[in-house]
Amino acid sequence: MKRILLPLLALALVACGNQSGQNRQDDTLAGQEDSLATNPTDVADDIPLKEPRKVDLRTANLAVVERGENGESYLSLLSQGDWIRISDEGERVFNCAFVPGKPEIYYTCSTDGFQPYLKLAVLGQEKVLERRTVFHLDSLGIADFNQLYEGQTDRCSTMEVLPSGEVLLPYTYTGEFNKAVLINLEDRSVKLIMDYQGPVAQVLSGGLDPEPIPQEGEGNGELYVNGQNQLMYKGVCLSDALDIQPYKGTEQLRYILPSLSPSGEKIVFGVQTNRENPQHGVFCIANTDGTQQEVLHMEGANFAHRPQWMGERAVYFQYNVVGKDENGYVLRWKFLYSTTESNRSIQLMANIGYWCVR
Repeated sequence: MKRILLPLLALALVACGNQSGQNRQDDTLAGQEDSLATNPTDVADDIPLKEPRKVDLRTANLAVVERGENGESYLSLLSQGDWIRISDEGERVFNCAFVPGKPEIYYTCSTDGFQPYLKLAVLGQEKVLERRTVFHLDSLGIADFNQLYEGQTDRCSTMEVLPSGEVLLPYTYTGEFNKAVLINLEDRSVKLIMDYQGPVAQVLSGGLDPEPIPQEGEGNGELYVNGQNQLMYKGVCLSDALDIQPYKGTEQLRYILPSLSPSGEKIVFGVQTNRENPQHGVFCIANTDGTQQEVLHMEGANFAHRPQWMGERAVYFQYNVVGKDENGYVLRWKFLYSTTESNRSIQLMANIGYWCVR
């Protein structure tokens, strides 16, 4: 196991309201409970170093697949502000998912050649207690299963571990992963899902083009869109400082995929700006009292990898479009960000192939 200390990189923030388009420095993270890694070489020689933080992998709630320059990829956890690499040397990791309620994480990987397999890592306080292969994915005999892993970790599907303990692993990329396999590791049974349209949470929220937040008067919910095309929550406006404009030819913005933080004091929501291309748009964050409205610099407002809550912080990707092939645009996942208490964003890591939160 290697401990990797990565410097925090400077980032360009997407400002909202009257400061839209300007760069702003983030608030200091000093004193926050989940402080992030800093570069120890930045400390002056005449200042005594503090005792190193003791990691506890059992409480890690963020995992990433780092991508190397030569096609290699590694699984790392964020623990006590440090990135801890937990995959074995020589493994090429594709995606991962925490086991609900347990200090364990599943991940898919391969070593020599293709032959992908599913592994389980049991997390201890300062090290991985056990790594074991639990399922050989090539044994499924699915001819097009290798489309999931044909050298493009930027197209890895969103695997999930369900409350039942079953592992849901989508495969076959045609603009979106439209098939999935459900693996029961207790009885070794496998169920194929032929009309899969995204991770479980996405299917439940309406698939690739989820239902919009209702207009005022269409329901009795606390979250609605008023007559001025602004998002409202309990009578408070959450979007009036964002200055988001609909795409040419689209009359109004469409608000989708709301998600409250665990405390209910913050909310993340998507804004579709082009109805001809429903994946065109941004995600936003605001306090539920209407303050600190911010645009998260990410397009694809209904993409499977939407922002996720890590405590009261939203964690999200920013990706780049680097080309186009027969399946559509080719994306390169580059940067992983987290919001701070002020809802501004700070970069956690670059060159990310995949990520998940507990």
